[in-house]
Parts: sequence; C-alpha cells; structure tokens
Amino acid sequence: MFSVEIVKKDLDFAFPAETSRGILREKPTWYISVTAPSLGTTGIGECSPIWGLSPEKENQYEHILHDVKNNINRFEQLLKQDLLPYPSIYFGLETAMLDLFKGGKKLFFQNDFTNGKTGIRINGLVWMNNLDEMYKQALEKKKQGFTCIKLKVGSHKQDDEINLLK
Repeated sequence: MFSVEIVKKDLDFAFPAETSRGILREKPTWYISVTAPSLGTTGIGECSPIWGLSPEKENQYEHILHDVKNNINRFEQLLKQDLLPYPSIYFGLETAMLDLFKGGKKLFFQNDFTNGKTGIRINGLVWMNNLDEMYKQALEKKKQGFTCIKLKVGSHKQDDEINLLK
C-alpha cells in the first residue's frame, strides 16, 4: 500500500523569462510524495507545467493530481495509460516512484555525474528578449565556454532573427 501527499508551491523566476507565449514571472509546481510504509521510505517527484506551453489544461490539473492520489495503488496503470496526456504529472509520479524504489535518496542512478566526477554537457540558453539583448546573452554564453548555444526565437520578424543567428 502506498500513500500520497501533494504540495503546491508557487515559484518566482529570478528574471522575467520571455517565451513564444508571453513573459513568465512565476509558475506553479506540485511535489508528489509517495510513501510505502512496508519500505519505510518516501519518494518525491516534481510536476512542473508551464501554462500555454505544456499540453495540460490549468483548469483540469489539480483534478488529475487528485485522481493520482486516490489511485496510487494502481500506479502502473497510471503510468502506462492514464497519465500519457499529462506529461508533467507523468514525470512527477515516475520520478517519485523511482526515488521510492531506490530508497528515497533523490539519487536515481549511480554514474560519474552523480558521483561528482564529471559534468553534463549542456547547451547555453538565450531567452527571448530584444535582439540586442539576445546577442549580448549569446556572446556571454560563448565567453562562459558553451560550445552549443540555444536561442529561443519566434517573437521577432523572421529575417531579423535569421540575421541574429548569422
């Protein structure tokens, strides 16, 4: 038998983050804690949709989380079928269960990264902004040593964005 606690937190962005759907200043996040008394541990996962970018609907979200809580003992069915249209909830439950079955240590895998021996190569992200600011951000990412720079585009004229990329 499993039990679930779901906690909502409203997170504030460190800076206004511009997307193709508008500017984000804050966003909600839900944490799913799954406890198995027989294992004596709890696993935690995060559900973090971005309204307008995630496929989930804001007015249905907490209802679906309530269904997860009420049906946790059939989590395999939830993950195999029911939650497929809700990727952020799927991710939260999947990571909570993985954490639970790995001992509640917030450590899903043992490898050189989790052991602190290597980093993970990742791209430098340039958020949408005015074109001059995006160019400055890209130069800063290059200066920081990124070999791959990802620019969020779609809020300016296509020709102007192509010129920025050049």
